[in-house]
Amino acid sequence: RHSFNNGLSPVEYEKRYFEGLETV
Repeated sequence: RHSFNNGLSPVEYEKRYFEGLETV
């Protein structure tokens, strides 16, 4: 998994990750 360098908090990242499985 990518680190939280997108300006997203871990929680937001987790939500995005589980909702759309974004691996940008």
